[in-house]
Amino acid sequence: DRDDRRALIEAGLVIDAPDAWRDRELELFRVVCAGARVQLTLSWPVMDASGREVARSAYVDEAAAVLAHNSGVAGNDDELVDAGLLERIATNEMLVPGYPVARNAAAIAHARTVAAVERERTREASVYNGSIEDPALSDWLKERYDERFVWSATQLETVAKCRWEWFAEKLLKLDPRGEADDQMEPTVRGTIVHETLHEFFDAAAGEFGAPVYLRDIHLSKARAMLNASLDSVWAVTRDAGTWLGTEALREAALNEIRTELNAYLDFEIRWNEKSWGTNTSSSKEIRTGYVEGEFAFDAVKLSGGGATFLLRGSVDRIDRGIDERFSDAASYIAAIDYKSTIYSTPAGGKKAGWKDGVVLQVPLYTAALKALRPEDLVARIEYRSIRPAKSVHPLSLAPVKAKKIQEAAEAEEKLATALADAGRRVLEVRSGELPAQPTESCGCSPYCPARDICRVPGGPVDVR
Repeated sequence: DRDDRRALIEAGLVIDAPDAWRDRELELFRVVCAGARVQLTLSWPVMDASGREVARSAYVDEAAAVLAHNSGVAGNDDELVDAGLLERIATNEMLVPGYPVARNAAAIAHARTVAAVERERTREASVYNGSIEDPALSDWLKERYDERFVWSATQLETVAKCRWEWFAEKLLKLDPRGEADDQMEPTVRGTIVHETLHEFFDAAAGEFGAPVYLRDIHLSKARAMLNASLDSVWAVTRDAGTWLGTEALREAALNEIRTELNAYLDFEIRWNEKSWGTNTSSSKEIRTGYVEGEFAFDAVKLSGGGATFLLRGSVDRIDRGIDERFSDAASYIAAIDYKSTIYSTPAGGKKAGWKDGVVLQVPLYTAALKALRPEDLVARIEYRSIRPAKSVHPLSLAPVKAKKIQEAAEAEEKLATALADAGRRVLEVRSGELPAQPTESCGCSPYCPARDICRVPGGPVDVR
């Protein structure tokens, strides 16, 4: 290189001359180096940054072949290693930018301490997993989330699924993960679906009378009204400047929502028609029809699990009894919450969600309705997914058998357990117990903002 050349010039072994002297200069350099051992070291990676194997360059292959030939050994890497001409270095011994190798005693001691912590880490709350012990922070949590704080039911469901996810989003203010594309946001799509159903059923109440109990005879007119409601909501959303995806795909997105909503209409009418049969799921329930949508409430006091807390929310749909089999049918109501897909229901619709204490939203709405409307009797609660159209996590509180309304002790117990689960989660937040502890039926949300800093043993748990 340049410094070597300068040293040779100063030693008088290389002539610092114009280009015309270059050939003589190179010849002198060859003479000087003839008796010296010149060492050339080549190095290359065997894997890329993501851990996948990579092939070395053709240049390295040629150099290895020449080295093997000149050394009289076979051309394979194993022979070169045995001859001391090639050295394999383990990845963990390499200096990689961003991944320093410990070189001193303090760094090695720290690494051993961290490794010991990782071996002892469990899903239980501890100083290594979401247990907040700083006195100032503990006091702040107790005051911030005391009995004056108003919880939303969806917040409590998130806390129940994994307190670490709630901690990251609500306290650390991390943005939820999302797909990097130019499509309509799922929340926008969900809002369009909810508002369309609300507008449609209000219009149906005016057309067919309330409670709205749709049957086959209503299908043709109801379908036209549903499509008109969707077009109206879509236009309002578009004119408000809400992003509906790329222009070229908007028509396809609108038609997809239209198909799903019409499938839901078919589902509801089939359910209602079957209630007139025998030994069907719907015939074992009090017939109820839509009377009210988006019933909002705020700061309703509830108690469960040793905690008292305030709840706010908006019930997507309230039905009222319309069943000639029972003279007091109008005293019964049903609470229904729409979800865009079955995967957005607690535990993705799996029954284990009840056992894991994550089915909270509709049970909490029911507790609020009981407090606000003591004169009403709750007959049924459920989530309804639009894609596919079906009832999810239904709970019958007034089942029908032999044309009589039965007691439902097991369902009432489930309701009480859900309220206790919610209260227990409130107490855990107040006490600063916020571990990475995803429930078995839910696993880790792909949208969790804390996936990259999650310390749950074994890493984030993805559930199909």
